[in-house]
Amino acid sequence: MALITPRKDDKIVFTKFEQYKEHLLSINEFNKPKVVNGPIAICYKIIELILMRPGTYPTRPYMGIGLVENYRYTFMDRIDELQALTDEQIRIYLPEFSSVKVNYDTVLENDKILIIHIFVDDTVYSVTLDTDRKTLTWLLDQG
Repeated sequence: MALITPRKDDKIVFTKFEQYKEHLLSINEFNKPKVVNGPIAICYKIIELILMRPGTYPTRPYMGIGLVENYRYTFMDRIDELQALTDEQIRIYLPEFSSVKVNYDTVLENDKILIIHIFVDDTVYSVTLDTDRKTLTWLLDQG
């Protein structure tokens, strides 16, 4: 097997979102802040926007949706409103992710679980919010 080494004049081509990074609140095996890259980092940023309470940043008082505070027990009846607000927040505060789409769904037998689908580069990342347990869980391990 031959090892290919790039020359100095070779250009590295990144996909649209590969260069984006997000620092998490957890640490890695070397006790350094954990960093995720690419589409997963975008998902974390959008989830942060969805969970953030408006007024968290004084310089941007309308930034954030406040999902837990504003929609905890009523999201099943207000999914269309939540969808429109999410689209508007991404358009205003994260315009570089305007091609990223977010959809909401509920589990039919239990309206207390909200599923958040984030579409990035033809891949769907899904997260569940359980309002009873107050937990946010990736449907697949993303980091």
